[in-house]
Amino acid sequence: RGAARALPQKTTSLDPNALIRAVQPLLESLSAQQNVRLVVELRTPAPPVMGDADRLQALLVLLFGSALDTV
Repeated sequence: RGAARALPQKTTSLDPNALIRAVQPLLESLSAQQNVRLVVELRTPAPPVMGDADRLQALLVLLFGSALDTV
């Protein structure tokens, strides 16, 4: 039960473009393995989002990986 406890969150105002840029090399690697071309179009300026940077980056990678699996 102790392992199922929620980890503390560091909720701050974040730039979504910076979150994507941070994981972009990993996303490009995943897409290359599947022979998929990744095109990233960032909106500037992007409205800030509130959240935990580490969790949001992990979520981006998870969602992208799931999308690749369905292609």
